[in-house]
Amino acid sequence: MALRFDHRLNRLAYLLVVAVLLCAGPALAQQWAPLSPVPIDPANRFEVRFGAFAHGVGSVERDTVDFNGSFVTPRLPIATNDFWAFIVPRFEIGGAANVSGRTSFGYVNALWTIPVWDRVFVEAYVGPAIHD
Repeated sequence: MALRFDHRLNRLAYLLVVAVLLCAGPALAQQWAPLSPVPIDPANRFEVRFGAFAHGVGSVERDTVDFNGSFVTPRLPIATNDFWAFIVPRFEIGGAANVSGRTSFGYVNALWTIPVWDRVFVEAYVGPAIHD
């Protein structure tokens, strides 16, 4: 009897999720509509980034937490037109400190930011890092 109840409960949950997605579809589409027809380029300003994350999930350093912070510069002031501006790098310096005394690291990166749509962008970076 318990298996039959679980099976019915799963069907009900599935139907509820489908109904919510069908009803919320137009609202979600409207929410993600672009706010401006021209992409906002985030690469022309200074940024300070910070956060926390789980370190070493599934490894010997599991169950530890890192705090991360970085400073990002604007693009270098090299004369390019707007179409090719994404080729000009930004620079990032930052690090992560493990609060449990495990592996911490610092890094310096060349960072390329490519605006996609409104406030959506893609980044690629390369650079050295040091760790303990």
